[in-house]
Amino acid sequence: MLTADLRSRISAIQEQFRQAAPEVKWVAEENLHITMKFLGGVDESRVDSISDALAGAITGTEPFSVTVSGVGAFPNVRRPRTIWVGVSAGAGRLAAVADNVESAMARMGFPKEERRFSAHITIGRVRPEQKVDALSDALQSADVGELGTVDVPGVALMKSDLQPKGPIYSILKDIPFSPSQGGSS
Repeated sequence: MLTADLRSRISAIQEQFRQAAPEVKWVAEENLHITMKFLGGVDESRVDSISDALAGAITGTEPFSVTVSGVGAFPNVRRPRTIWVGVSAGAGRLAAVADNVESAMARMGFPKEERRFSAHITIGRVRPEQKVDALSDALQSADVGELGTVDVPGVALMKSDLQPKGPIYSILKDIPFSPSQGGSS
């Protein structure tokens, strides 16, 4: 979903913050993505049934676009633990898809998220023991406008292999949106 150009722009934002907080675990450019639902460890024998459930959850959804803009942190910029770039235009459509995905995965036995979905791209993670004053100041003074618009043609079931230098993500299944059949043409 994220274009090489958008990944590069996000990487430039990370570089600005890296100067204020070099000890933060910054997400590698090739790993930038939007997570709709984290499933945890899943046996490979379940991949097809999970893919089928995801396909059912997004049936009737038309492809759409989202605009990536702004920067922030969870739980907030004064106590940053997760640093992110946000989604503005299209965030509501993304949240609706995430709600459908959440419901489908809950029916398969995956625990429901307690927090409401918030469309974002994680760009860095702060360890609890790290000092955050300089990073917090940089986040508060950051003026990150619109970074780009990308098409959302569907969802992907991803796998992460944890390595010493960080995770390596791979797509297990690409699941395109499937507009409803019927109606007028």
